Amino acid sequence: MNDPSAVAFFSRMKAGGVMLGLIALTLVFAAHPSFAKQEREMTARDLLAEYERLVPVNDALHQGKWVTKAEKFPKALGQYLSRAVEEIFFCGDVCPQYGNVVIRFAGVAENECVVLGDPIYSYAWGKRYQGCSPLVVRQGVIQRDRSSWILVSTQDGRSHEKVGLRFNEQSECPKSKHPVSCDAVGDGRQVSVIGIRSGDDLAVLKLEM
Repeated sequence: MNDPSAVAFFSRMKAGGVMLGLIALTLVFAAHPSFAKQEREMTARDLLAEYERLVPVNDALHQGKWVTKAEKFPKALGQYLSRAVEEIFFCGDVCPQYGNVVIRFAGVAENECVVLGDPIYSYAWGKRYQGCSPLVVRQGVIQRDRSSWILVSTQDGRSHEKVGLRFNEQSECPKSKHPVSCDAVGDGRQVSVIGIRSGDDLAVLKLEM
């Protein structure tokens, strides 16, 4: 084939075929799990920061303000302890006053939650499981138990729960902008605790009086 225009045409066809092949390979590799975009690995402090961001959001909902209408739920946040974490919105029989935006592990059954976090329930039409929060929030009396601390709290207004508290250099305590040991809180005080499961205990992220 000596026609220069024909040679140029077939050269362009060949180059286009190579390009299409490269694009197809790229799409195949991108779809493979090992090449998929990894979700952000969250820390316990990230969870606490998002929980605190949601406090005024939920306060506004309880006052009848639809502050979440522009958001899409469930909303993926990342991963914690290699489990997907998301935000959801659920509402009772009066919306948005009985609505809440909460953080939960994705796809965790109620019977699994006891070792991972804290079950989330709604009560509009009976008690209904809404997911498993990686954060545990409790109010109660803090007590000294030999060299350790325990929190005695009342659940559902009836049963008492005792849980051990573990403090570390990341634990935030009252009257301090910096992490402290929390050993000076005081026996018998009424406190609010936010923490994460650590075996049978709670690793304290924040304690308030």
